[in-house]
Amino acid sequence: MYTSNTAALKKLWPAFTEEIEEAYTPDPNAEVVTTASGHAGLKYSGRFLTSSRDPEKDAQRLIDAAFPEFVDIAVFLHFSCGYEIEALKKRWPETAIIVLEPLIPLFLSALHARDLSRIFTPPGITLIMDSSPEVLGQLLNERHHESVQFFPLRNIARIHPEYLENVREWFRRFDSRREINTNTLKRFGRVWVRNLFSNLPVMAKAGAIGNLQDVLKGIPALVLAAGPSLDCLIPVIKQLQERMAIIAVDTAAGWCRLHQVEPDFLVVVDPQYWNTRHLNYFTYDCILVSESSTYPSVFRNLHCTTYFSSSLFPLGRFLESYCGIEGNLGAGGSVSTTAWDLARFLGASSIHVAGLDLGYPQLRTHYGGSLFEELSHVWSVRKSPAETMHFKAVRDGSPVKADANGGGEVISDRRLSLYRWWFENRMKEAQSPPSYNLSDGGVKIEGMDPRNPEELTNLPNLRNRINGALKPYWKNPESQNATMAGSEHSLVQPPLVKGLELLKKSLTDLSCVCKNALEILDKYKTAPEVCFKKLKVIDEQIIRSPVKDIAGFLIDSPENSSEQDTDNAQAVSRKLYSGILQSIEFHLQHIDRATAALQKN
Repeated sequence: MYTSNTAALKKLWPAFTEEIEEAYTPDPNAEVVTTASGHAGLKYSGRFLTSSRDPEKDAQRLIDAAFPEFVDIAVFLHFSCGYEIEALKKRWPETAIIVLEPLIPLFLSALHARDLSRIFTPPGITLIMDSSPEVLGQLLNERHHESVQFFPLRNIARIHPEYLENVREWFRRFDSRREINTNTLKRFGRVWVRNLFSNLPVMAKAGAIGNLQDVLKGIPALVLAAGPSLDCLIPVIKQLQERMAIIAVDTAAGWCRLHQVEPDFLVVVDPQYWNTRHLNYFTYDCILVSESSTYPSVFRNLHCTTYFSSSLFPLGRFLESYCGIEGNLGAGGSVSTTAWDLARFLGASSIHVAGLDLGYPQLRTHYGGSLFEELSHVWSVRKSPAETMHFKAVRDGSPVKADANGGGEVISDRRLSLYRWWFENRMKEAQSPPSYNLSDGGVKIEGMDPRNPEELTNLPNLRNRINGALKPYWKNPESQNATMAGSEHSLVQPPLVKGLELLKKSLTDLSCVCKNALEILDKYKTAPEVCFKKLKVIDEQIIRSPVKDIAGFLIDSPENSSEQDTDNAQAVSRKLYSGILQSIEFHLQHIDRATAALQKN
């Protein structure tokens, strides 16, 4: 049995023999037994880790209760004998399964129990062995729009409850971030799509961030965020810009202008108009790193060489494939996370950040002279002075206390705590360069040690080397795009127009499918069995559509309904198909306008 199981497992994990089998042995405290039903079970130190009666039947019961509806990704804590995993694959075969298994010897013991080849048959499962829960971030962070559910096998989890609590804490933070992302989507989803269509002429001319990978190899980078402690760099910033590549976030552009700091890179990824006000009077010639849903006036007002990173959204990814935009940057919900990940992507030997406070040192929100600070004085009146605006900004974020980078405590909030968690996860990744925080007053980030800015003035002068490394990437990014049509700019736009035509046709076809579904709901309202049988065919057509993710991006998830509640199920189905139709109509009304703009440019 063991030989058969490991042979199937090695097809999914070719390095299994070297990394696991040769490094570990089965747990001597584990015992394979036969249960009352005749199925194999597992005991540990005399206690059952599986059901003692019928582990197969009990596992199916547990899964049916825990997964009444389809989820995209199920994360199991522990493998046991695989009964629960097999039950889930039987109930929801399309669900992707990830297994966290910190007890490798126990896993090897389970391979002796029963035939597990059905579990290890491709696409199989993803096994994470003897690793911290943070590894999940590498698998789940980029799958923003997929549902995730955690399922611990409690009989085994009690062996070391501290690991279970660590995983639960990770998922609490993960769910909080998902909640914020969902609310952000509801608020800005249509803005993102509208901006993206408006930015297609810019996308056709922009370079791909993938062309900049490792361009700063061997060079330290300084990331300028917009927190109040950014002002600590004022005495040394002139010296530091001679020794490090400067990467500024959009909200720090005003600070750069005030102190005559010309950044090498400016990162702008916000879809809102008010965020563009931070860029007022910014005239420096640098490399602008952005993405397709940024507010369009950014590209009209800044005369910078523009590079796009890959979009997080289905529409952006679809259209980018027609103009060679490639290269992903981490999305932690803040422009500062994107700027840090840009420094990593550029190959910086070390990353130093300033103004990354993730809190409110001295109850301030931004650096001195920032747009927020100036507006608080502009809008100040006798009964609502500037201090009131600052107080509300701190209060409304659900403030909490956190450890400060230089010792003591500082006020932070729930949203900023999630950004800190993002950075701490990244610090634990092997490919992350050494990172240092130059801001004493900000929140302490594990893995990002504090450093005195004065120390950095002893670094060698690298300005000529930095300019030389970046010079080939100024002014002509479109010539570096590996597009489907070649490298000539005159050939870039036709493929993008072709992509819009294909998108329009596919959305129109999907629109007809949804209209047909609504007609079926009307026609067979009193014959639910016939209705749902015909709708099953409709659903299969939607799933096969190449633009299903684009059409589904803007719709709200319908409320859960019981299959026995026929009226409610039909109402939910109607809401779903109607939501897809509305999303399609919103996209279609922008496509013709975007096509005309591309042809004009």
